[in-house]
This record gives sequence, structure tokens and C-alpha cells, in this order.
Amino acid sequence: MKPRRSAPLVAGLVLALGMAGSAAARGPAEGAAAVAPAPVVHELPGGVWLAGQVTPAQLQGLQARGLAAVVAVRPDGEAANQPSSAEMARAAHALGMAFDYAPVAPGTMPADSVAVVGRALAAPARPVLVYCRSGHRAARIWALAEASRPDGLVAAAIEAAVRSAGQSVDDLDVELRSRVAARPVPTH
Repeated sequence: MKPRRSAPLVAGLVLALGMAGSAAARGPAEGAAAVAPAPVVHELPGGVWLAGQVTPAQLQGLQARGLAAVVAVRPDGEAANQPSSAEMARAAHALGMAFDYAPVAPGTMPADSVAVVGRALAAPARPVLVYCRSGHRAARIWALAEASRPDGLVAAAIEAAVRSAGQSVDDLDVELRSRVAARPVPTH
């Protein structure tokens, strides 16, 4: 079993987010650049983080705390002030972070998006941040991708992780259990 390295990451991320939030509340110093308010980030098992909308400016603080990959599931153009996936990709790549775009319109769970998130979960870049407008679609798409992974969590653990992030996938229970049951059996 691999040792958990997320505790120092969590502590550092909480500290950085708190400092960024308090700096933003004070306002920028004379001649200094404004600090982007920190996003609310929830940790899931396996080095996965969920968040609502993040900005290119926030990626630097998140990357400084160890985040290595980003998956945007919010479709471009949902809001006028929303950074596009292209802007987010440029910012992530400039920081040496992997970036994937897996748009999920409200009320949908496209198979292609589940597959993109699944590939991000299988990649070695960790931790990975999955975001949308509020974190709801990010949680749901992660749950489906995790249930589809050969070495993913069991359905009850997926549901508990999503609940711990303040979201719900109760309506996906049958789908999660079906995906877990359909996983290939490892041969040793």
C-alpha cells in the first residue's frame, strides 16, 4: 500500500487558500498585483480534488501546492465571465500541469466525458483537480469514472466520498453499482 501524501498537501492547500482569501479581502497593496480569491476545494480518495469554477490566476496557487492536472467539465460559454477551456488549458500548460476538457451540460453525463475523466484518473499526474461551476457535475462525472475504473473504489465508498465533498450521487446508485459489477476481473 502506498503511503498517503495528501495530509501535507491538504494542510498546505488550506493554508495557501486561507492566505489568498485573506489577502484578497484586504485588497492589493499599492503597486502589487491582486491575489485571486481561492476556490473551495474538496479532497477525494486517490489524489483527486473537486472544485467549482477556478480561474487561470488561481491555478498557480493550486499548482504550488502540488496539483499536477486539471479537468474542466464545465462547458464553455455557460456564463459571460467564465474563463474558456482554452484559457484554462494555456494557464495549466504554462505551469507544467496536464489539462483535459470534458464538457458536461447540466442534466447530462456524456460517455465521452466519463471516458476523459477516467483517462485522467488513470494517468500518473496527481493530484488532479476536476471542476465545473459549483462542483456538482464534477462530483457526478468523477463518480461514474471511478466506478468504471478496473481498480476503482466500490460504489458505497464512491458515494461516501462524494457526500464528504458536500455533493450527492444518490440518484446514480444503480448506475455506480452496475459499473463496479462490470469491471474486468484481475488475473494474476
